[in-house]
Amino acid sequence: MGSDPFCCDPLLKSEQIEMDVDVEGYNLLKTIPETIQVVAKRETQLNLKNEYTPKTGDPTITATIKFVDEDGAELQCSEVPYGGTPSYTQETPTKAPDAQYTYTFAGWTPAITEVTGDATYKATYTATVREYTITFVNEDGTVLQSSEVPYEGTPSYTKETPTKEPDAQYTYTFAGWTPAITWVTGDATYKATYTSADREYEIKFVNDDGKTVLQSSKLSYGETPEYKGTTPTKEPDAQYIYTFKGWSPELKEVAGNTTYTAVYSSVKRTYTITWKNDDGSLIDTTIVEYGGMPTHTNSTKPATAQYTYEFAGWDKEIAKVTGDATYTATFMAKEKGVYEVVSGAGSTWNEGSSDPLMF
Repeated sequence: MGSDPFCCDPLLKSEQIEMDVDVEGYNLLKTIPETIQVVAKRETQLNLKNEYTPKTGDPTITATIKFVDEDGAELQCSEVPYGGTPSYTQETPTKAPDAQYTYTFAGWTPAITEVTGDATYKATYTATVREYTITFVNEDGTVLQSSEVPYEGTPSYTKETPTKEPDAQYTYTFAGWTPAITWVTGDATYKATYTSADREYEIKFVNDDGKTVLQSSKLSYGETPEYKGTTPTKEPDAQYIYTFKGWSPELKEVAGNTTYTAVYSSVKRTYTITWKNDDGSLIDTTIVEYGGMPTHTNSTKPATAQYTYEFAGWDKEIAKVTGDATYTATFMAKEKGVYEVVSGAGSTWNEGSSDPLMF
C-alpha cells in the first residue's frame, strides 16, 4: 500500500491497486489515477488506469481508418497497422456543382498521419465560381455577342447598337433587351427589341412631260394620295388639242415613293380651208382635220366680151392640212373669134360629120 498523493487529509489512507503492465503487443505508456473510492472510515482506495501504446511494427495491431465525403458518406474503410500511413485507394472524391460553384477535390482533413488509433478523414474541396454563357441576339435570332460571365455577375452588351432593316411600312429603333438584364444565375439569352414608326414616302404629281412638278408631299405608308391643285393642262400642238383625263398609275395607298403623271385625251385639230377666186372673192370654206387632204370642185369664171376663161388650177399645190390655208383659183383666158388649127390643118368639116376637127 502506498500513500495517496490525491488525498488532502494526511490521516486518510489510500490503497493502490497494482495493474498488470505486461500486455502482449503493447508498451506501458503511463499509469494515471482514475477514481478514488472510500472503502471504510478514514480509508480510501485509489483506482489507477494504465495507458499503452502498440509496439511499433507489429502488424497484428491495427486501427480502423475511414475516409468519408464532405457530407459524411463513407468512401473507404480499412484496418491499418499502428505506425503505418493510411492511403485512399478509391476514385478521387467528387462534389456535384451547384448553381454558383464547381468543386475540385483539395485533400483530407485532418492531414493524414501515422496510425496511432482509429481515425476518420473527411474530403475537402475548393470552390470555383461558375461561369455561364450569356448570349445577345437580334430579333431574327442572329447572334450579336456571346461571352462567359461569373455567377451573380451582371452581363453587359459591348458591341454596336443593334439595328433592324426598315420594311415598306415601318422604320425601327432599338428599344432594349428582353427579358430585362439581371445578374447571372445560369445560361441566358437576351433578344433585341425595337419600336416602330410609320415610314413616310415622297408622292409627286407631274405633268406629262415628266419634268413639271404639279404637287409634292410626304405621306405615311397606307395613306391614300390626293391631288389638290388646279386641273392640269397641256398646250395644244398643231395636230391635237388635249383634255386632262386622269393619272398614271391610278392612285392607290402609299407603299413607296411614287410619281403620278397626268394623262390627257387628245382630239385632232381642224383647220379652215378657204377657197377664193382670182379676184379675191370667196368661193367657199371647208373644215378639215389635221392631216386630211382638202378637195374642192373646179371653179369657174364668167366670160367677158373679149375672153372666155378656163379653170387652170389653184395657185399652189394642194397639201395635207397642217393649219389654216387659202387656195386661189387660176384661169386661162381665151380671146373670142380667134381660132388656131391645132390638128387636121387643111382639113374641112361638114356638118353632121363624126370626124373631129380641132382648133
